[in-house]
Amino acid sequence: MENREPFKLIFNIFHFHGLWDAEKLSRRHKILLLISSISFVTFTALTTLFILQVENTTDLARLLIVAPVFDLVVIISVLFYLRRNKIKDLIDGMNEIISSNAVCAAFTDRAFKISKILTYVKMIAAAFTTFGSLIVPLFIEEMIIKTWLPQSWHDRKDVFYGAWFFENVNIVLYAPLYIAFQEFFLNLLIMINAYQQYFQWKIKKMQ
Repeated sequence: MENREPFKLIFNIFHFHGLWDAEKLSRRHKILLLISSISFVTFTALTTLFILQVENTTDLARLLIVAPVFDLVVIISVLFYLRRNKIKDLIDGMNEIISSNAVCAAFTDRAFKISKILTYVKMIAAAFTTFGSLIVPLFIEEMIIKTWLPQSWHDRKDVFYGAWFFENVNIVLYAPLYIAFQEFFLNLLIMINAYQQYFQWKIKKMQ
């Protein structure tokens, strides 16, 4: 499964973030990954702490929409890394069934095609959405995703552009990871459903 789309793309994203085959990463990559992880955790904490500076319903709505997403990325990343061996065992078992049974492979081939279409559509939509979130703040001169800042910094232009750069670096790095998690679990369900259809077919043939 790791060598077929869309799982190949998803696992490449996991590998880039050190969640899959981390032992194959270079030392420089691991150092950069550590820095980016600390940056994202800091960004997530500041975004969540913005609740202390909410001034209106618009601020509250933005907080409730984005803060849980960043928290989920951190939590799921930790859980995924801790359970990566179990996930690998599951995928290896599924690969063994596909490679040893041509009929099962026919059922899963269709599932791979469906998963590929869904994933690519989602990735393209996410790319356009992310690009918009990077550009729009420059035109409206206001951050769409707000983070906690000292009160004296709120009207400073240099702080605005610094926050814009800091936010964009984290979003560009971790938005693909968030989408990859979504698509991995969705596509895994699609594949499991294909296996279920195969075993149902097999039981009917036995009858």
